Amino acid sequence: MEEVKKAGIPALAAKLPAYMLELDPFPFLTQVRFFAAMVVLCHHIERYKECLKHDVNIFFEHWTGQAAVDLFFVISGFLITYLLLKEKEKRGEISIKKFYVRRILRIWPLYFLIVFFTFFILPNLLNLSVLNSDLIIFQATYLREHFWRVLLLYCFFLPVAWPEVLGASQAWSIGVEEQFYLLWPWLVKFGRKYIHWLILLIVLIKLGFAYYVLAYWPMKEPHMTKEQFAYYDLWRTFVMMTRMEMMAAGGLAACLYVHLKGNVPAWIRHPLSQAVSVSLIALVLFRPNVLIEPVLATGFAHIILANLKPPGTVGAVGLVINYLGRISYGIYMYHCLVELLAIQWLQSINGNMIGFDVILYILSIGGTLLVSAASYHYFERPFLRLKNKFIAY
Repeated sequence: MEEVKKAGIPALAAKLPAYMLELDPFPFLTQVRFFAAMVVLCHHIERYKECLKHDVNIFFEHWTGQAAVDLFFVISGFLITYLLLKEKEKRGEISIKKFYVRRILRIWPLYFLIVFFTFFILPNLLNLSVLNSDLIIFQATYLREHFWRVLLLYCFFLPVAWPEVLGASQAWSIGVEEQFYLLWPWLVKFGRKYIHWLILLIVLIKLGFAYYVLAYWPMKEPHMTKEQFAYYDLWRTFVMMTRMEMMAAGGLAACLYVHLKGNVPAWIRHPLSQAVSVSLIALVLFRPNVLIEPVLATGFAHIILANLKPPGTVGAVGLVINYLGRISYGIYMYHCLVELLAIQWLQSINGNMIGFDVILYILSIGGTLLVSAASYHYFERPFLRLKNKFIAY
């Protein structure tokens, strides 16, 4: 509260709940999460427009969506590793049990709410004749024909093993994070002295496996049976979607930050070095290749490390963006549902209306922010309050 008053907006501070005025340990990361979530939201709008055979914004449709999710992964790897290392520093040990309880209380409630809604509610709300898209109809039909099998995979955080489910296109990344959590706290707890070598090993294993699956296996494709090709396609999808190198890069940045006690060298913060990383990120974005994605991970990790600052005073705009970063998990999880319902409503009126794209963006962004804010206040916060009881330091 005091931080906000110092920023010159005491009237606003007096009207808002205290938890909305709290600043996270790294406000920069909180704010970046909001912008990354909005990029993913725009990416899915463009994908749905492509399904409807509307003109698309190729910048959002092709290049930035995956990069924004990769940025989420790097941030997640940084924060998880940082908190584990600080727990070790303050308490002398890492409680694996408390770590998993915290992750479950943060991730699972909203994830399973989205799964419930997309599997049991959304199919009854969608009018496929109004949506009039071959891909959307295919996805809806595929889910209906394989309902329980797909539901089981989603319940075990394995959406990457099946084609997308309408309204849950984003769920694959939650599955990837959960797989990361199975491994990472154990590595940090028992292998901290060798963590940089372990991260390098993870990257090399990913690259070697990617080369084998993406470069070597296709040479056998003409001789594959239908079953063999299905098996290959599953592994290809798994390799493409598993982003361990992204989270590992974030983890390495956290190790360096803790080792330096927050005193990041000037050359890392220097605008020129950051410009080099931004250029490398842009290069990978416009020429995507799973074999050079560690460059993307390194670039994101550098930008994060260069801009970390302790909480300070913020103005009204910073306060709003910080709050939107707080609800970014909801933005990420709800936006596909809101977009589908907005598209269906617009299509039912006139799919060729003037200003269709502008109205779709307004409805999607506005609706997603409203739903996410309501979810944060009335659904997620009870679990977050319970999660705070398991904070380790």
